[in-house]
Amino acid sequence: MYLIYGQKNKGEKSKQFPLNAQIKFLSDLFDNKCWIFSMPGYLSKGDNVENYLTKFNELIKCSGNTQYIGFGNGYHSIQSRRDYIEKIDELCTKQSKFYLKNYKVNLPDNNRHNHSKALFYFSWKDNNNMFKKELESCEQSLSSSNLCEFLKSIYVRAIIVGSSNQSFRTYFSEIADKGETDFLVIKSENMFNKHINVPEDIVKDIGDGREIKVEKHSAFFENSLIAKTLFIPKKYKSEQEYLNDIFSKCLNEELL
Repeated sequence: MYLIYGQKNKGEKSKQFPLNAQIKFLSDLFDNKCWIFSMPGYLSKGDNVENYLTKFNELIKCSGNTQYIGFGNGYHSIQSRRDYIEKIDELCTKQSKFYLKNYKVNLPDNNRHNHSKALFYFSWKDNNNMFKKELESCEQSLSSSNLCEFLKSIYVRAIIVGSSNQSFRTYFSEIADKGETDFLVIKSENMFNKHINVPEDIVKDIGDGREIKVEKHSAFFENSLIAKTLFIPKKYKSEQEYLNDIFSKCLNEELL
């Protein structure tokens, strides 16, 4: 597993925010084929909902593929979360190059506040999985009744976790009004090791013949501290089992 530490400092310009560089890099690495589950913390309100989603769309537009995203509880209210989902649907119809698409997450209607801030990137074991297709078409929603089925069908590939709320001000304000710390945790099997300390401008062969331009992600490589760790708790047989269990615990908190 690799741990990538990103530190945003007060007064820093938005183009240098390491969190944004991490998201842009993962979009390129996974070609938007990994789905995202968002635990957003504080959410934006009003016009900043559209501002946040529009800017986020710019980070993940590199492949041109649809990026599926589902939302857990935020900290403001159920309505704030609904605002994000409704605005994604609206922007999908208004903009031909809007790549975010929401999949439904059926949360208990108890206005539970959750201040957790995380993005889970996961892939499907079988792209022809019927549950996946039903989520894509919005015929089905992720809920407590199908959570076990869902968890058996996916692999967690990467997690971004830290202090940054998924709001316009935290992610995209022109100048940072406060510092933030965020970690990216990514599986070794993602061939991420091929991107470490590479002097060439182009890193080839990331799994399907595509190329990643290191120069394109200079903000990621230059402003991140990258370390490899082999440590996982003894009760886990693999780092995959460990990452999936982290996701499982978070989803249980959200859905049950």
